[in-house]
Amino acid sequence: SIDPDRTLPGQWCIRGGVLITCPRAVVGEWLEQLWRWQAIQALAIVARNPERKRQLAGTVAWAHICNYESLEAVERNEYDLLVADE
Repeated sequence: SIDPDRTLPGQWCIRGGVLITCPRAVVGEWLEQLWRWQAIQALAIVARNPERKRQLAGTVAWAHICNYESLEAVERNEYDLLVADE
């Protein structure tokens, strides 16, 4: 179950697509490689401002790329596929 004390206010629940979690240092590489090899324009959710993170997490896209520190922004989204890049 979702703990309401841990979620950010104003979150949306996006359904579908892919969530890629990775270290912040490789978010740009994921963006570039998805575009280069699959023609997928992914959305990076790495803003420093919590309000901006919520807005990005609520934006429909084929793929969201999120660093580990920003996972709280997407915890209510329901993805079809999760990729964890170590």
